[in-house]
Amino acid sequence: MGYDTVINKYNGLKNKTLYTQTFATVGKQIFNDNDLDIDDIGLYVFLVTRSRQSLEDDGIRVVDRIDSLSIYKMIYRPQKLKGKYREIVGDLDERLNRLEDHGFIERTINTLGEQTIKVPQDDLKQGFAKLYAPGIRVILRKLTGKKMLRELAAYAAFRSLIFEGDKGTYIIDRGPTYIKNWLHVEKSTVNNYLRWLRENYVLAYFKCKQLSMHEPWKQYYSDIVQYDKLVEYVKIQYDKGFIKSLAE
Repeated sequence: MGYDTVINKYNGLKNKTLYTQTFATVGKQIFNDNDLDIDDIGLYVFLVTRSRQSLEDDGIRVVDRIDSLSIYKMIYRPQKLKGKYREIVGDLDERLNRLEDHGFIERTINTLGEQTIKVPQDDLKQGFAKLYAPGIRVILRKLTGKKMLRELAAYAAFRSLIFEGDKGTYIIDRGPTYIKNWLHVEKSTVNNYLRWLRENYVLAYFKCKQLSMHEPWKQYYSDIVQYDKLVEYVKIQYDKGFIKSLAE
């Protein structure tokens, strides 16, 4: 494909309202806990996306009326309970216990006698990721089971690389190297997660042939809500001659 075709591949998004102030936050501390695997992290991200701010609990985020079985139904969306569902529910319960033991959630009973999960998020001062609604919505609607949890974890890890602000870092070119360490998986596995995210318009992406012989090919990513910043950056690099051509 030619330059014009590739650089304009997101033109169809121009009339869509992607940028939003609706987002969830995930503290970066969860990626520094070596006892948690990608499914633990994905489950935590899922709980964050389901939580609300509770005035009764001094503003702590809370997920109401929830237990291992209800989480199973939301994540796996079975038509009826059958097969090895008890085994999966048991695994979810163990993961909840692990998250609680490590201080990321608290399982409680509210004043109505209902099971709830508090998500304190005391670690946000150490840095956090914004998870925007458009991307989360795509993952939750298109995936089920562990595929959902793992893409949630991958998206949260990717967003942890981005700092927003006047001097923000919106363009990522070395994402897989960091993400594989945070999620404790192989780099090839991370690339598969990122491929799904870009093919489903959670992330924007360009694969570029560079002028540099040291690093002839480079992949540039951004969140889909900030695709215009990525397009602008790639155009500037191309006009300056640092990018020779666009492959994807």
